Amino acid sequence: MDEDRLGRIMKLLASQRCFQEVEEDVYEHTSLSAFIAQNKDIEAAISFQADEMFEAASLMATSIEKAPYSCDAAHSAFNLRFGTSPYQWYAENPGRGARFASAMAGLVQMNRDKTDLRDRFPWATLGNQMVVDVGGGSGHISIYLATQFPNLQFIVQDINPGMLAQGPKQPEFKLVENRVSFMQHDFFQPQSIAVARVFLLRQIIHNYNDEACIKILRSFIPAMEQCTQETCLLINDIVLPARNAMLKVEEHHLRQIDMAMLNGYGAKQRTLQEFSRLLKGADERFEIVKVHGKGVRKVRKVSEVSEVSEVSEASEVSEVSEASEVKDYLT
Repeated sequence: MDEDRLGRIMKLLASQRCFQEVEEDVYEHTSLSAFIAQNKDIEAAISFQADEMFEAASLMATSIEKAPYSCDAAHSAFNLRFGTSPYQWYAENPGRGARFASAMAGLVQMNRDKTDLRDRFPWATLGNQMVVDVGGGSGHISIYLATQFPNLQFIVQDINPGMLAQGPKQPEFKLVENRVSFMQHDFFQPQSIAVARVFLLRQIIHNYNDEACIKILRSFIPAMEQCTQETCLLINDIVLPARNAMLKVEEHHLRQIDMAMLNGYGAKQRTLQEFSRLLKGADERFEIVKVHGKGVRKVRKVSEVSEVSEVSEASEVSEVSEASEVKDYLT
């Protein structure tokens, strides 16, 4: 690369404190650039957005013009640019798929998702139980939770074998390898594990339109009908705020993520009411039991029941369990 263009780019990055220009055309790392350089997951989180996702974003307006009333993965900007959905593209391009798996782990580090999920749901009260991480990719969340809660067993399910193959390569996996296993599974197909205490659906719903989400939610019903009454479906995702419910600077971040879902998947982030409609669309027995947490990231626990007398809600996590008769929801 020629000196002129490199120097101009470096000056731009220095203006954002990514590097520091210590004298004319001489640069050193800042804490930000050093952190990116030393953390492959953070580097991947930035690279996949600056690469394939930015390429796709350049065609968002065109994708809407071509299909003004169709919002799904087949009509997304990503599909218009690459000819397929992100999931299929990553499966067909294993190198990029591995980077995407690494990027998801990096985004967790950037957004405190791991600690939020750890602290906002009462994992420690579950005892020696099974958690099924549905669509869990490389299993970075299950591996982390397993290190925090030694009584829990985890099964990580994902349709992409390349994603699953990244799991055992993570440094922390050796600490929990006897309690975390990996299983190929398409979450549009009926769930085959009927001994789970928790089905974790983390950052999955926001990748699909309503029709697809209803199919995903319905896939849990046969298994939940065989599980105990305490079994719940835990949805870990963002809940969009009602109008004027938070500062605009905070809401702006959530709306950016919503646009990222539109760009990549023809999908969306949802309000609490929209989540409720999805669940009822899948099965009338689904009820939101509790919404845990008050931050940007939410966890939602939903319960599947035949009779309900009372529903209690907190601020941000949804829980779903299956039972024949329930007097009230307690989490």
